[in-house]
Amino acid sequence: MDKRTYERSMDTMMREEVARVEMVIKQIEKAKARGEEMGGGNDKVNEIRAKQKKAQEKLDELKAAGEDNWEHIKPDLDDALNDLKNSVNEAISAF
Repeated sequence: MDKRTYERSMDTMMREEVARVEMVIKQIEKAKARGEEMGGGNDKVNEIRAKQKKAQEKLDELKAAGEDNWEHIKPDLDDALNDLKNSVNEAISAF
């Protein structure tokens, strides 16, 4: 896979995860507003936001990389996006 194709794919995945992050955070905030026990809701929001930031930083790093040195970023970006996705899935299951 070339850089451009990979970058577009990761950009799409990032946008999808950002939408899921916003959805789950809204669910947590609505539950808190109803007075439901959240069991670490704020911690989970902070964790998800930190992972979102890390994934975005890796995506930005990929975009800034040249054609000849982008592949070393790929594993870190893959890991960061998977980590974000897993955290969002856990939050959806928990809340």
